Amino acid sequence: MSQAAFARRYGFTASAMADWEQGRRKPDPAARTLLAMIQKDQQAVDRLLGHKDAEPAKQRQ
Repeated sequence: MSQAAFARRYGFTASAMADWEQGRRKPDPAARTLLAMIQKDQQAVDRLLGHKDAEPAKQRQ
């Protein structure tokens, strides 16, 4: 996924993401929390945000 697509999907601006990546700015606490959650379990975040293309959680047997 491109940086621009990622930004659109999770509500960030592309310029903010570029600034974070280049070290010009740091994400605010809410953005850091969301980024950490995405890193930990992107599919769960996608489901919570209602993204239609999110894969369902795997069921335990």
